[in-house]
Amino acid sequence: MKDVIKSYEEYIKDHSYSLNESNSTVDIPNTVEFIDNNEYSHMPIYQLDLSKNTKLTEIRIEAFSGCGIVELKLPSSIDKIYNRAFVHNNIKHLDISNCINLNEIEYSVFSDNRIEDLKLPNNIYIIYDYAFEENQIKKLDLSNCKKLSIIRDSAFSRNMIKELNLSGCDNLITICGNAFAENTIRDIKFPSVLKTIEETAFYKNQIESLDLSNYTKLKRIRDNAFAENPLNEIKILDNINVDYYNYTDYKDDLW
Repeated sequence: MKDVIKSYEEYIKDHSYSLNESNSTVDIPNTVEFIDNNEYSHMPIYQLDLSKNTKLTEIRIEAFSGCGIVELKLPSSIDKIYNRAFVHNNIKHLDISNCINLNEIEYSVFSDNRIEDLKLPNNIYIIYDYAFEENQIKKLDLSNCKKLSIIRDSAFSRNMIKELNLSGCDNLITICGNAFAENTIRDIKFPSVLKTIEETAFYKNQIESLDLSNYTKLKRIRDNAFAENPLNEIKILDNINVDYYNYTDYKDDLW
């Protein structure tokens, strides 16, 4: 372990950064504009406070993956966080609502953490695949994300979400496959503009009553979108194209 720490210290020294081993923090100069691929990957960091790094605009692929980060603060100057930048950490509370230049949440950026509550900036327009998969989010309110147009595959799968509010997402037309699969969702508020719910999007939740009768723009629901829910009531408009396959596994499933 000493050899690993020593190699990291030498690397940090070469790049004019400083490692505080006593409290597992890292000080990054305010002049830094980007953090490169894998730059701090698997380096032991408990607290990462970048809020004063006002010139920092990019955090690249796996830059802080597997570090054990619990507390994270980002500067408002951030406009790009690349794939898996913070994957495999222990972040509990994530508030990046100050990152007003951030438009996309990339592939698996915050997957496999311990996030319980999440706040995103208003101008996010796409959340990519696995972005927040395998966390502990209990209540998710994205109603402030007015520009959000698509939630990609498994973006929020395998969390603990009970309440989901998408009602204010005025541009959200597609929810992709497995996007919210394997949660504990009971209550959902959809946006009025929603057009497509892809396959297994809400698979294996706790939805008992599903009322889609007011969503007049909803045109297609793909196969098993709401499979393995304890449904006892479904309300849906006649003009919606619902894909249905009589899988043996779901023969007793109301959906």
